[in-house]
Amino acid sequence: MAEPGDTAVFECSFHANPLTYEGILWKRETETGLEVLKRGTETPRVSADWEEVGGNSVNSRLVLRNVT
Repeated sequence: MAEPGDTAVFECSFHANPLTYEGILWKRETETGLEVLKRGTETPRVSADWEEVGGNSVNSRLVLRNVT
């Protein structure tokens, strides 16, 4: 739970063999349609990234700032 104005962080860890990166993304439904956030997305309010942690494992993080 986040209060208005807070920063919310969502994380997902997964394992795959073989490990492919084109499927690593975050999606959200907006008033105008589906928004896809890929690695490297960076705006003043949103950032999305991932890091390989070895052994075919990846940690992905979505950060939403100043939530409403």
